[in-house]
Amino acid sequence: MTKKFKLNEKIEGYNPKMYRRMKIVYAALSIVNIAVVLISFGLIGFSLYDAQKSYTCISRIENDVLKTNSDVMTVMLDPSTETAANNTRDIGLMFEDIAKTQGEFRSISSLDKDVIERFNVAYDSIMSYRTVLLRYSSQFGLIATEQNTELKAKQLAQFKEDFIANYPIEIEPLKNKSALLIGDVVEKQLDVTANIFYSTARSIIIVLALLISTLALGITAIHMMQRNAKRTASELQKRADTIVKTEEKLEQTRSKTKAIAYMNVLTGLKNRYALEEDLVKRLAKDDFHIANFDFDNFRSFNETYGRNFGDEFLALVAEQLKNEFSKYADIYNITSDEFTFVFKSTISGSQASHIVQKIQEVMTKSYTVCNVTVHLNVSGCTYHYIAGEYSSINSLLSKMDGVKRAAKNNGGNIILEAANI
Repeated sequence: MTKKFKLNEKIEGYNPKMYRRMKIVYAALSIVNIAVVLISFGLIGFSLYDAQKSYTCISRIENDVLKTNSDVMTVMLDPSTETAANNTRDIGLMFEDIAKTQGEFRSISSLDKDVIERFNVAYDSIMSYRTVLLRYSSQFGLIATEQNTELKAKQLAQFKEDFIANYPIEIEPLKNKSALLIGDVVEKQLDVTANIFYSTARSIIIVLALLISTLALGITAIHMMQRNAKRTASELQKRADTIVKTEEKLEQTRSKTKAIAYMNVLTGLKNRYALEEDLVKRLAKDDFHIANFDFDNFRSFNETYGRNFGDEFLALVAEQLKNEFSKYADIYNITSDEFTFVFKSTISGSQASHIVQKIQEVMTKSYTVCNVTVHLNVSGCTYHYIAGEYSSINSLLSKMDGVKRAAKNNGGNIILEAANI
């Protein structure tokens, strides 16, 4: 070995010490690069893991909120069904799940400060929403234990009326606010995750630049990590797209449900709930003309010809009313044979009086149903409402009903004007 070493020393241009030093430097650079790669990918892995865990928790809470909103709509439509009872119980369970999930979320070691602040605001809103819903759930639970079938049915009917009356005032704003705020948190977490991904990509590029001149195998390994990171981001984006599509479908379902809840299916006119929805904000600040009509002796008419015949008759009358008067007033079919007209602000008092007479003529004319020609008399009440007179629609309609009963007691087929308070 000694002779060979000395021989190599003599070869021109060959310096064994230089090559040994190059090997040492190369090995040292390789070790440093490997250490950088290991440390970088370790930190990146923990960041992505925490981001994914945070996103999963927030998405789970968002899904529970959306499911709760759907269950609330089911209870509102008909609380007497078994589905409504099950959904009422599910609402409480989902809020328990939300509480557990927020505990998991807060236990994550590295959370974005902005995400935490937005989450706190959203969670406070969800808890307010929970307080309101659990109050109704408790009331519903007491009704469910009632043994008297008749009393239970009355309580359910009153519960539904109160629930629907309070829904747009007390429940829907909290529902919309909670869904909006938690959706905002999801979007913010997606942004944070995207930023982590972009930081990851930059780190990979730096590592690749270091390893290109030294480690061919390192280049391949980093390239594979890059592909995995891209695949992870793609999966996150797909999940985000799925959530957006699901929300759009739920929004369509909510819109359809609301349309059904506010429409009389038989006549296609808006119902009493729609009347309350449209006038509740106008009572305090607007003046308007309103008229209310129903047929005299319609119950006897139904008993004579049958309910199906009566339904066909009402459908014909409603169609005629829509065709002739919808440009002058909003028309509501608030009970089976009771129609309410809220005249547009452009209609004066004298015009409203003239139109009311025309409405009576249309409703009392002859209609042919199943080859049978019939007509009914109608009694009505008109009222010039002054802003602030009543605090609720029920009070206003009760006053008009009283005037209308007086018209019927005087023989019917007349229209009386209700005096202002």
